[in-house]
Formats: sequence, C-alpha cells, structure tokens
Amino acid sequence: MPGIDVIPAERIPDALLSIIENAPLPDLNDNPRSNDLATEIKNQLHNSPFKGTLIESALWLLAGELDRSHRISQQFDSPEGSFWHAIMHRREGDYSNSKYWFRRVGNHPVLEELRAKIADDRRATLADEELIHHLLQSDWFSGAIVDACQEACTQRPQWRAPLRQIAWWEWQLLFAYTMH
Repeated sequence: MPGIDVIPAERIPDALLSIIENAPLPDLNDNPRSNDLATEIKNQLHNSPFKGTLIESALWLLAGELDRSHRISQQFDSPEGSFWHAIMHRREGDYSNSKYWFRRVGNHPVLEELRAKIADDRRATLADEELIHHLLQSDWFSGAIVDACQEACTQRPQWRAPLRQIAWWEWQLLFAYTMH
C-alpha cells in the first residue's frame, strides 16, 4: 500500500483516505489491478459528490482500472482533465498519446511541485542520479517523465522503482490539487 507522504492526509475525506491507503502502489503500466479496491471505490462513490468527477477518475487510475479512469477524464476539457488523461495513457503504454495530453496540460502548478519534490528528495529515495539529472534538466519536464517511463519499461529496469515513487508523488499532488 502506498503511504500518503506528499500531501497532508487530513486534507482527504476519510472515505477516500481509506481507499487510497488500501491501494497497492501503482506500477508504471496498468498493473496491478485490484478487484477489491475497485469494489471499495464503487461502494464509496455510489452516492458520493465525487461520482463522475476527476476525483473518481483518479481513484480508478489508482485501482488500475484504466478504461474507467479514461472514460471520465476525457470528459473534462481542463488542465486537470488533460493531466489525468495523460497519466492514464502513460500507464497504458501509449506514450505518444500521453505526451499529446501533457502538451494540453501546459505549465501546471503540480508539475512545479513535483519537480521541487524530486530535487529535494533526489538522494534520499530516488538515488538514480542519471535519471534525476535527465528529469530535472529537461525543458519539458512532463515529456521527460513519459520518456523515462518508456525507457524503464523497455530498457532501463533500474529506473522502475524511482519512477514508481515519482508517479506516486505526482498522483498525490494532482489529487490534492483536483480536490480544491
């Protein structure tokens, strides 16, 4: 289960916090899928104000339910809708489509927060200096993350663990931003 380590847990409603804390740490692709988590999301969102929102899209993404997440995120013509949409395509391995959606996101405050988190934590958790340098020196940060995920899944397996951590921070930051 992933820990809430970037945003204060008290900013998340208890029912959603329970879902997040019971989720497996997402991989860079569509694994793992969690049927138990999907059932919990479905039950919690039944009569929730988050039904049909980007919060629901984020939760389905966390559960590895990429199609469900996609159906919701693509309905929102906003930077946040494009951001969730881009992450979903990155997870499914459609890297060029992910980059298209990240271009639509533009300069988003979450990307700056994520870049700062990576810079602050570069040696504590992430450790792979080549990867960190690659990400932080890029003129197009979100595109560099997409490229790094593709490389991790095809030729640089040593990048998987740090990129999973970065993707988890990204999810938390975007989730908190979307909650407001």
